[in-house]
Formats: sequence, structure tokens, C-alpha cells
Amino acid sequence: EKGETSEQAALREVKEETGLNVEIIRISNIYFKPREKEIVFCFICEIKSGKIKINKEADKIEYFEFKKLPKNTARSHIQRIKDALAVIRK
Repeated sequence: EKGETSEQAALREVKEETGLNVEIIRISNIYFKPREKEIVFCFICEIKSGKIKINKEADKIEYFEFKKLPKNTARSHIQRIKDALAVIRK
């Protein structure tokens, strides 16, 4: 939203899309999407409260082991997950 920092936007989006309140631990990476002329910020977060809720953007919310991600997971998302896991494992 206009006027939000990337951190504020991430917290709001997580709440809107999952029902969870999270705390940002650190940034994991920043990506540029040249076709869309967008910058994507990825954060490592910790769940603090809330309850997972289904919404208009997701009719199902699940957790997966990295090796068991659904086959329809976008390659760019897989790369972002790999990068975040590398940050966590340092």
C-alpha cells in the first residue's frame, strides 16, 4: 500500500493472506522482476499469534517439507525458498 515500508507491507500481507501475525526476524533476499519492473523482498519471519484462515486468495493453506513441495510451485518461489533456507542454516 502507498506509504508502507517493505516490512509493514510484509506483515500486512501475511495477516491478510494467512490470518497469522508474524515478527520479521531478518531479510533473506531481494529480487528484481524485470518484466514487471517489481522488486520482491523476502523475509524470515516467526509466527507470533493468529490462526490460519482460508480466504479469497487461498482456498487451502498447507506446510510442506522442501523436498515435497507441490509440482506446480513456481520455479522462482522454489529459488526463494532455497535462498531463505540457506540464510536460516548459516
